[in-house]
Formats: sequence, C-alpha cells, structure tokens
Amino acid sequence: MLWSNGIYPRCPSDVGKIMVPILMGGYIMVASVLLLNVLIAMFTYTFEKMHAETYKHWCFHRYSLISEYDRRPVLCPSLILMNHVALLFKYVYIRCYKKNDQLRIRNFNQKLEKEIENENMKWEKIIADDYHLKRERRTLENIHCKVDSSKEILRRIEEQLQQLRSAHLEMKQQIDEQRRAPEALVFRHEPRL
Repeated sequence: MLWSNGIYPRCPSDVGKIMVPILMGGYIMVASVLLLNVLIAMFTYTFEKMHAETYKHWCFHRYSLISEYDRRPVLCPSLILMNHVALLFKYVYIRCYKKNDQLRIRNFNQKLEKEIENENMKWEKIIADDYHLKRERRTLENIHCKVDSSKEILRRIEEQLQQLRSAHLEMKQQIDEQRRAPEALVFRHEPRL
C-alpha cells in the first residue's frame, strides 16, 4: 500500500540493489561453512564408529584364520591321505574304547571335566580378586601418600607459624624495653641534691 501511493519506492531501490548481493554472498558463505562443518562432523562420526568396530573385525578374522589352520592337516597335499587315515583310526579308537564325551575333544576347543573347569574358574577368580586388591592398594597408597604429604606440609606451616609467633613476641618485648629505656635514662641522669 505504501509503495503504491508513491511514499516509499518498491523493493529494488538503489540501496537494495547494492545490499542484497552483499547479504546473499554473506549468507552463502556462512551456509557453506556450516554445511562443511556438518560434513566433517559426519565423517568424524563414521570414522570413530568404524574405528570402534575395527578391533572386533580383526578378532573375527584372526579367529577364522586360526581355526582354519587348526582344521587343516599338517602334512603337505601329497601326504594328506596318511593324515586322513590317522584321523580315521583315532576316531574308531575313541568311539570303541573311550567315553562319548571325548569325541568332542579337539586341540582348539576342549570340553573339560567339571572338576578341572571349576578349578580353572576358582583360579581365574583368585587372579581377578588379586588384581582388584592390587589396584585398590595402589589407589589407597596414592591417597595415603597425598594425606601424608599434606600432613607434612601442615606440620611445617605450624612450625613456621610458631617461629613467627615467638619472633613477634620477642620483637614486642624489645619494643617495650626500648620504650622503657628513655625513662630509665631520665631517672639515672637526674641531679642529686
């Protein structure tokens, strides 16, 4: 309504023609910097996420490599037949003369008897408890060292404070003596009649 009456000029005025491109350029620069920061943040998040899972992937590949080497025969390809025959005899021997539990025994993954398993669990618990005790002792020793050093510092400060108090009392006594000294001199030099 105002620009149709001629009071104000329409939008593309002389000032608007200069300011609009400047403001648009500033807006585009700020927006591009912000979008670039968002892109960097996204790349950082993706990198951290992948880095966190890298160890899991490495462990999985290491496990698959070790298990593959565990399953492969030791002999070279031309002598593998002897290895298979030995495995067949071992299987038959275990099947005929041993308990069924021993069929599952392998070098890589062994099923232990309950006694041995319980013994291993107790040993692991003892080792874990020992580790936690050592860790707590280190923490307490650090705290005790800090407390002891703080006590030593406080003791030194108290000694210095006592020394300052005693020095202050000595100075006070000297000042009092010096104040009394002129009075004593006056009494000494009075003429005798």
